[in-house]
Amino acid sequence: MEIEFPASARHPEPAQKETVPVKRAVGRPVQRAPEETRQLLIDAAAGEFAEVGFAQASMARIARRAGVSTRTLYKLASGKEELFREAVERRIAAIVSDFGQRSSGPESVEHQLRRLACAFAQLVLSHEACITAKILLAEQGRFPDLAAVYHRNSRRVTDAFDEHAGALLAGRLAPGKDPAVLVRLLRLIIVGQQRQQILGLSPAMSGPEISEFVAQAVAYLLGER
Repeated sequence: MEIEFPASARHPEPAQKETVPVKRAVGRPVQRAPEETRQLLIDAAAGEFAEVGFAQASMARIARRAGVSTRTLYKLASGKEELFREAVERRIAAIVSDFGQRSSGPESVEHQLRRLACAFAQLVLSHEACITAKILLAEQGRFPDLAAVYHRNSRRVTDAFDEHAGALLAGRLAPGKDPAVLVRLLRLIIVGQQRQQILGLSPAMSGPEISEFVAQAVAYLLGER
């Protein structure tokens, strides 16, 4: 599976906020807490990686995207590797937490499984996720440490999905049906669609199309419960 980098996975800010001046073209510098500035840099780096790849990404351009000076950037991040690693880890933490919320509630098992699978599919099938996958395929030989970070965190997501979906289905299937097998099939359907998109064999899906794709897959797999 692959990972995208939206701007929503933010860590809580500390109670005492040291501030960092941020350069602007006109007017006096504004003051931001280091954590807020660091998140801006992570978001800017994700956009840079998506556009030009990791190897061609420029720390100077990342600073400009974030609206800070390169001096401020290097105070808060040692380099591209650190920004990439933190972008992945923050995103994964948010997704894993969300799985728990989507696999609970008073709704039917099918509805809860559909919500959980939609969260996984929105992550895997987004345009940004497919771009990230292409970057890793092209550059993992040159940056093995980067690929290791990516694959380790990808594994965290698939393990969390399997755990929550398996717990949801445990004891609720017809005799002889293994929840682990059904969950694995559902995950492979989603990941298989991603590979089709990466190879250009299938167009990228919109949000509603992803939801409908997942709904059909879940209904098919649970059809003979």
